[in-house]
Amino acid sequence: MKKIFLIIISLILCACHTTPQLEGTWTCEKSPLENKDIYTAYLTLEIDKDLSFNMYDAEAGNPVIRGKMIKKDDTLTLQCDHLDDFDPPASWESMKTTETIQYYFKNNKLYLKYNNSTLVFYKK
Repeated sequence: MKKIFLIIISLILCACHTTPQLEGTWTCEKSPLENKDIYTAYLTLEIDKDLSFNMYDAEAGNPVIRGKMIKKDDTLTLQCDHLDDFDPPASWESMKTTETIQYYFKNNKLYLKYNNSTLVFYKK
């Protein structure tokens, strides 16, 4: 009986502590972690269940990048649509239409790192 109780408690605790999901609408914090002089709070990132995404300038209404994400361990491969207005966010200017970036969650925030620039997003 004691073993069953411990197993049930363990399952409940595991279910309560889950990793946030990529899916949803995310708002970027004011600046990348590594450079407080760059403004990024204009960015909104929408991620669908199928990992298609749209990152856009919520202040001006302009598209930034959009396409499909492929998730693997702690990386995301971004396969961006070939748009006339493909315009990576500030501090990601060297980004190509297909890039692999690092990602992780911390304190319910999504951290996306490309080269040496980490954009931090929180859920709306």
